[in-house]
Amino acid sequence: MAVGKDDFEGDVRLDSKNFRIRHIGNIQEKVSEAKDLIDFQKRCFNDGMEVYKAMAKYNLPRYKFEEYLQEVFSVQFKAKQKHCLENNLPEPTIFDLQVVKNVMEHYYKTCEEMPAIEGTLYSAVQAVSGAITHSKHHQAVQSQLFGRGKSIMEKSLRQAISVMKI
Repeated sequence: MAVGKDDFEGDVRLDSKNFRIRHIGNIQEKVSEAKDLIDFQKRCFNDGMEVYKAMAKYNLPRYKFEEYLQEVFSVQFKAKQKHCLENNLPEPTIFDLQVVKNVMEHYYKTCEEMPAIEGTLYSAVQAVSGAITHSKHHQAVQSQLFGRGKSIMEKSLRQAISVMKI
């Protein structure tokens, strides 16, 4: 097989090990694909930053914060309501949920560390994210990436965006 000007073949030394690299194909095409991918990632990052900047400017009064938490943790809250109803217990509030207590702890900590975002939608999203990612649960990482934690964090962001649209 003939090796053209766009092909590469050579030896690479990495940590005292030799590797043989052989690339057949148009190198310029691969470089162009890589640049397109980087540009796409930059656009996604910039779009995400704009959303977070908007959340940092959005004032979130206490009653809206409570509504936000009720929406994010609606499944857990409905289960708590059902449990209280079945056991003749008083009607719960969103703040009776342990996960929401953890969120509130992170909310106050976040606001203490970053006073500029206190009372904003961004601080609420950060609190939910912090409560999920700093969970002491033994499967916290799997939960954040694939399970309940991931879905809660996605729901938190979707709810934040919908709050800003109202």
